[in-house]
Amino acid sequence: PPTPGTPGSSGAGPLAALGATLCLLGVLGLSIVGFGGLLDGRTALLIAIPVSAPAAVAMTLGGWLLVERAGRGTR
Repeated sequence: PPTPGTPGSSGAGPLAALGATLCLLGVLGLSIVGFGGLLDGRTALLIAIPVSAPAAVAMTLGGWLLVERAGRGTR
């Protein structure tokens, strides 16, 4: 039987969708704040939520990891 997070399981699709959404929001947040905000501590408003550059980088990496986990097959 497939384990959760593998392509054959029922949870792989929603996990990948969540990961893609996090990646998108992270990239958008980083483009608004800019790389200069990594050290300055600046924030920007992204869909009514204040986002800092480190939070945007964390969202991007977290989303990427979720997509990678959802895309792995059983080997």
